[in-house]
Amino acid sequence: YSITDSGKAHFNQMKEYLKELYDEVM
Repeated sequence: YSITDSGKAHFNQMKEYLKELYDEVM
């Protein structure tokens, strides 16, 4: 377990969330 892996996972989660949000808006 490393801090960078945790950060990457969180970033990917955020990206997915923003993508869904964007899809709903458009």
